[in-house]
Amino acid sequence: SLVFYPDAVYGSAFNPVVLNLNITINIDIAANSWTWFSIDALSDDMTAGNILSTVDTGDAYVKSTSGFSTYVSGYGWWGSVNSIDIGSGYKLNLPAGDDKVLTYTGSPVSPSDYPISVSTGWNWIGTVAPVDLDISSAFATLDPSLVENDYIKSSSAFSTYYDGFGWYGGISLIERNHMYKLKVV
Repeated sequence: SLVFYPDAVYGSAFNPVVLNLNITINIDIAANSWTWFSIDALSDDMTAGNILSTVDTGDAYVKSTSGFSTYVSGYGWWGSVNSIDIGSGYKLNLPAGDDKVLTYTGSPVSPSDYPISVSTGWNWIGTVAPVDLDISSAFATLDPSLVENDYIKSSSAFSTYYDGFGWYGGISLIERNHMYKLKVV
């Protein structure tokens, strides 16, 4: 660790000091309900077993667009969701009982390094920005391809895109570490 002092210099052009930043992500997971989530920090181990290690409740269930896994007590996560990917969306269900907090440590990522691709139909998308963004800013790179009646929903609200107006509805903010379903016409 370094102690920062005014005008202090550490390292040089030929012998740089490399700083590694890690952040801890905490996502509240309510029991007996579906939590729509995504992750935005890169861990050395992106397996479901590592990222979901604090969600160790028997019969917990995680879904992606391509599969699912179940937590088996005494074994761990079993199924086809083998890794948790930055920019992808997931649904996690805990059985009745205690709430949990999904906690893991990783390095922050740049959204430009993790572009989110969308195709016609429903897309489960995660957030990559380390902060909440207004919906227009979050989808600025999609703006030329958005058309009338494109639709986004969260676990509790929705908005519709209208040409010449933009997004209208209950979602005005794209929240960090949340998952959204985006329907592109």
